[in-house]
Amino acid sequence: MGADIGKTHHHCVVLNAEGERLLWRRVLNDEPELLALLADILAHYLSRLLPRTCVRLSRKQRVLR
Repeated sequence: MGADIGKTHHHCVVLNAEGERLLWRRVLNDEPELLALLADILAHYLSRLLPRTCVRLSRKQRVLR
């Protein structure tokens, strides 16, 4: 993730490991907008992470049983 911080607005970009742009957004220097941006980044990250984690946990549980 990278950010260009300015006085009135900011630019944020999120790239994956292959360098593909997953998200790019310009937001005002405003707390609600910045919080919304962070929430979108976390939601995107968790949506990719949680299914893999659940599958791993399921496999571990099967092995342990």
